[in-house]
Amino acid sequence: MASVEARIRDIIQAQVEEDGYELLQVEMRSEGGAPILRIYIDSPEGIGIEDCVASSRKIAVLLDVENPVEGKYTLEVSSPGIERPLFSANDFVRFQGKEIRLSTKNKIDNRRKFQGHIESFDDGILALSCEGRQIKIAYDEIKKANLVYDFGEKN
Repeated sequence: MASVEARIRDIIQAQVEEDGYELLQVEMRSEGGAPILRIYIDSPEGIGIEDCVASSRKIAVLLDVENPVEGKYTLEVSSPGIERPLFSANDFVRFQGKEIRLSTKNKIDNRRKFQGHIESFDDGILALSCEGRQIKIAYDEIKKANLVYDFGEKN
């Protein structure tokens, strides 16, 4: 049986793409009160509040019709932000050369937190230039990763 997130992705994917966006991630989280359904979208031009509002309205209609979530929840449609999370293996390829911050599930070289530049990502292995040396980390070991925004870089 597909997860709730996978079912929601199937329901909204075509609409998000038709609107010119990339569907990055679908997360169902419980943060205190009612569950939060958080959907991350992006585009080459970036995402503004107007994009999130317009996409949220269309997504809400689709979810009301298909009803993949039981009970009440809060829908949030968001951009990934300037220090965007890396959601998939493809993100590590796409952002090669960029600086990232990541944490691992288990200790590697007696630590779990790393910051450095992506040198490469091949066959499920991230090569990260970190503190003057290369560290190799298996994709399955990565718990969380985000880009590090460089305020001096022109986009």
